[in-house]
Amino acid sequence: RRFAGDSNIVGRTVEIDGRVTEIIGVMPAHFTLAAGDFGLWKLQPPEPDGPRGTGRWWVIGRLKPGFSLDQAQAELRNTTARILATLPTTQRALNVSVTLLSHQVAGPNLRLALWTLFGAVFGVLLIGCSNLANLLLARGIARGRELATRVALGASPMRVTRQLVVECVPIGLLGGLAGILLATFIIRLVRTLGAERIPRLAEVDLDPAVLCFALLLTGLATLLFGIIPGLHARRFDVNEALKECARGTGGLRQTYLRHALLVGQVALAFTLLFGAGLLLRSFQNVRTKELGFNPENLLIANVRLPQSKTNESAAVFYTELNRRLETLPGVEAVALIEDIFGSGGAPRITLDGGKTADLNEVRNDSISPSWFRAVGAPLLRGRPFDGGDRAGTLPVAIINETMAQSLWPGEDPVGKRFKFGPAGSPQPWLTVVGLAPDMRRQRLERDPMAQVFVPIPQDPERGMELLIRSGGDHLAILEAVRREVRAIEKGVFVSGLSTVEQRIGISLFERRFQTSLLSAFSLVALLLAAVGTYGVVHFSVQQRVREIGVRMILGAQKRDVLSLIAGQGLKMLGLGMIVGIALVFAMTRLVNHLLYEVKPTDFFTFLVVSLVLLGIGAIACWLPARRAVNVDPMIALRSE
Repeated sequence: RRFAGDSNIVGRTVEIDGRVTEIIGVMPAHFTLAAGDFGLWKLQPPEPDGPRGTGRWWVIGRLKPGFSLDQAQAELRNTTARILATLPTTQRALNVSVTLLSHQVAGPNLRLALWTLFGAVFGVLLIGCSNLANLLLARGIARGRELATRVALGASPMRVTRQLVVECVPIGLLGGLAGILLATFIIRLVRTLGAERIPRLAEVDLDPAVLCFALLLTGLATLLFGIIPGLHARRFDVNEALKECARGTGGLRQTYLRHALLVGQVALAFTLLFGAGLLLRSFQNVRTKELGFNPENLLIANVRLPQSKTNESAAVFYTELNRRLETLPGVEAVALIEDIFGSGGAPRITLDGGKTADLNEVRNDSISPSWFRAVGAPLLRGRPFDGGDRAGTLPVAIINETMAQSLWPGEDPVGKRFKFGPAGSPQPWLTVVGLAPDMRRQRLERDPMAQVFVPIPQDPERGMELLIRSGGDHLAILEAVRREVRAIEKGVFVSGLSTVEQRIGISLFERRFQTSLLSAFSLVALLLAAVGTYGVVHFSVQQRVREIGVRMILGAQKRDVLSLIAGQGLKMLGLGMIVGIALVFAMTRLVNHLLYEVKPTDFFTFLVVSLVLLGIGAIACWLPARRAVNVDPMIALRSE
């Protein structure tokens, strides 16, 4: 991107953070690490730039074969203890936690989500196979007289089976080819929609192994449902089969099998719809969660200073940039923060008086004085930072409600003092001057963590995020920001302009993506179940034309025939839903980790899914039943 794909880039020198640096290698375009998609890597110097504990590092290692995470954690805990034993007491604040890189990149629930989606695909496959089985059984019954006649005339069951398989093969081939084309299109569409938001999605393609598996499964399903009627031909009694065909029935066993297949379809469709409903409710709960600040019309950009900048010059630069940008036309407010959506650490905190506290997660950010006003989160108590909070003055901090309740439950935190690390650590004592409301600056489904804010002049950082509240043109704002940055000092890098709402949307994309996929599979399952219900009831109507004609001649009303035919289908729907409820109770607890503020047995979701399934099923039963009541009795008997 920067050098137009120059093949002779190795050996060239560039200036990075004010230092001339030689390029010695080029990584593949798809190479990424857990901490983000960076564009360059530098060798860490033997000695860090600052004192111990001022750097943030990812440590990535590969376990030896046969070693578990627990063993690695225990070994690193022992190693850490030996290191701490060599340090002064004031510096013994180090903790190491081991986790899988895949969990760090994609989240701990990715494997569960993938298995859930695979289960949905398998459920749709079973429903499709059940539909195919019902279709072929109905076709076999309709051709029962023909098959029985063939056997009576001397055709062997093997020959009948071979004919049925040959008839099914084109269906399987055409279906498989259509599936390949559809899969290719869907994969490209999915990569286009989420390649930059879901880890390694851009590498997903029509894998040959998966393709062979799908084709093999298609072939096996085709052969299986082509062979079943042929196997039945090996067992049936020719005379009895001819009698049943003459009566227009397919036998009780075939009828029970068709009904059982339909019940299974409805049960699977109910399970998938219920799971999709739970995920939809979870996504809605996350999406509507109160943030604690106003993200509307809030632009965000990254500002990076060279490493050669001193703390004093960095503070002066940020103060001047904030002042200049506030005078731009169309800009309502400007603020700077270290990282608006960053995660936190677990430091030891010492309170005034010697009491210590170990919080699970604390986020510490440097901010400009106008930050709370810019994001629309006014302080609950105390004062904001001002121009008097600079280097050399009393170190101050603003904390949120969660941290205040953790350190001083039930007390007013304003005026209290605390510090990071042990009492004897070189870290400064911070005096609380304000109490801020809780803000969800991490994943929206997480509870707010403890947060500490300090003024930029007292703890400046080389990289900051610039927030601008404006309803104007985003590109014009970015160009104005770059112009003002160049006017103050050259060599400062500005990048990544977006809106805070877009950043929030990206954090929700994974959950939205999973929910959309499961919903799509569930709708396909619902459609297949509706088609299956229609097919079974329609075939039943065709088989009972003589019966319907006799009933109507004997005085049966249309509503009686309608309730008889539709009631049969609705009974199978009801039985399928009962089986589906059992499946739901057995399976939804497995995906409990994917849900947010929704119980796996949520009654509202159960009610909505039941009504939808019953409504679609009732329509599928009513259509063939309406056709049955419109049959002229005399024509029905004459056709028989």
